[in-house]
Amino acid sequence: MNSDRAAARLRVVLGHLGCPPYEAVIAHPTSGAISSASFHPQQFQYTQNNNVLSLEQRKFYEENGFLVIKNLVSDADIERFRNEFERLCRQEVKPPGLLLMKDVTIAKSVYAPNEKVITKAQDFQEDEELFRYCTLPEVQDLAFFSF
Repeated sequence: MNSDRAAARLRVVLGHLGCPPYEAVIAHPTSGAISSASFHPQQFQYTQNNNVLSLEQRKFYEENGFLVIKNLVSDADIERFRNEFERLCRQEVKPPGLLLMKDVTIAKSVYAPNEKVITKAQDFQEDEELFRYCTLPEVQDLAFFSF
């Protein structure tokens, strides 16, 4: 992605989040180790202080770039998403634009496509069942009000 396009996308995202204009944002590298003790609430870059996430969850997200929230989605929904993902991996359905990726260490293996060799599904918005995950209120509340 070229830098002009990336900058334009960043301006749109920041606008949706009600953040300062793009020009006022200062970039900080995130690849180095960051100590939890060094965080102060005003220094959080990727989460908002709005009582959706605890201070501990915000620190973890800032340090690791992901957050696991157990039982956010019902077991029934998880089972439906798992079943659909398995169907995609077996190539029983082929939504337009979907890209399934294998880990590079097993990309040339003799294994048949299944959920054990696929490590990432990208551009799955055309798969109605899998995309339904993105529309769940509990997922949207967390995404829109935390980050």
